[in-house]
Amino acid sequence: MSPAPRRRRRWPLLILALVVLELALQVAAPLVRAAMSRRDGAPDPDSALTILCVGDSNTFGLNVPKPWSYPARLEARLQGGYDAPVSVVNRGVPGRNAAQMADALRDDLLEIDPDIVILLAGVNDTWNAQGESSGFGDLIGKLKLVRLVRVVVAGVTNPEPFDVATDDEGRFFVRRGDDTTLVDPNVDSGFVRSGADLTRSVQTWLTAAVASAREQGAEPVLMTYPEFQGSHGVVNGTIRDLAATLDVTLIDLERTFTGHFEREGYPVIMFNDHHPNLRGYELLADDVAAGLRAAGLAAAGRSGSASVSIPTRPPQLRTSRGGRLDLSGPPGWAFQVLLSRQYEPGQAPLKVGSVEIPVAEDDVLAQTRVLPEFSGTLDDEGQAVLFVPKFLRRQAPQTGLRACLLLLHAPDDAGAETPIAGVSDAVTVVL
Repeated sequence: MSPAPRRRRRWPLLILALVVLELALQVAAPLVRAAMSRRDGAPDPDSALTILCVGDSNTFGLNVPKPWSYPARLEARLQGGYDAPVSVVNRGVPGRNAAQMADALRDDLLEIDPDIVILLAGVNDTWNAQGESSGFGDLIGKLKLVRLVRVVVAGVTNPEPFDVATDDEGRFFVRRGDDTTLVDPNVDSGFVRSGADLTRSVQTWLTAAVASAREQGAEPVLMTYPEFQGSHGVVNGTIRDLAATLDVTLIDLERTFTGHFEREGYPVIMFNDHHPNLRGYELLADDVAAGLRAAGLAAAGRSGSASVSIPTRPPQLRTSRGGRLDLSGPPGWAFQVLLSRQYEPGQAPLKVGSVEIPVAEDDVLAQTRVLPEFSGTLDDEGQAVLFVPKFLRRQAPQTGLRACLLLLHAPDDAGAETPIAGVSDAVTVVL
């Protein structure tokens, strides 16, 4: 027999093998995603209520340590209404647009099997058009086998799905293994969308996300952004109209935050990049919990005595050359490092409630509040190390920089008056 017929017989076997491999990858994908999730382990199978939160940096909690993102705060607030655990899963990704969220949601739903899905996306559609193609090439790109080949070729071995970082110029990036993607909307991406085009994009992909949630048997909940300026207002109006059209529960954060801004002031609640700060996320979690309860989707909390954790060790901060900061305190506690220029005559320190923090309210402080590397969790020995980026060190070559370390209460410390559990003495950063 000639070689040609044997080669012809091999093609069906090769195609069959590829189909079997693709099916195996499709089955394995939810398991892999569970192992790579931001949360420590999958939701408790005995949970009385499981909520999946999807969206962009507002869900991720870009400006704050993970325990102070709104999903973490929401979980603590809802727990009081149930005897069994409540699980709130955070699947927010900075820079993600509505199309990318809707695409990822299908796998998230299979992995988490939530009772409720809270959707917040659309403002990044102004500058990010990735994932919106529906042609043959986009279909091929969604195959797990094709994605596997891309990962192998790229040499991605990082066990974490992504992390957020800044470069020496202060630009924000999402890193997945060896792949680094710019997610800073303040940098010209060569693409701007507004008006009817923006409305159409948000409507299309949030409609798809709502449909996916309902097909999986989950209750979808749409939210507006707490911010009201510029494109946020356009997106919020679109989300509001869509919730009415699709008969979806709406938590209108723009409306509730209007009241918060009037009572407490915009700078007390929001960073200068349009994201909530620690106080803002706390109010956001309160509003979401109230919205879910008002819609009959979550049980009312039960009254009881609130406990507050006390740090077993005071926070301490040391500095050395190259902008290195050595942090120490009680193991496992969330922290935030704040920097500012040195005090000028007559300048008052920052105050959060009754807590005085020995840094100045200035432009450097505004930048460090939103840098992801300035927050995290102390390790098992109560230690952490970080470095002040070069672009910040260049801003104060004469006066120098002043830094202090904050310890933050855990989300379940419901009785805490402020998020801050402890403040270190200030140190002068060694440039």
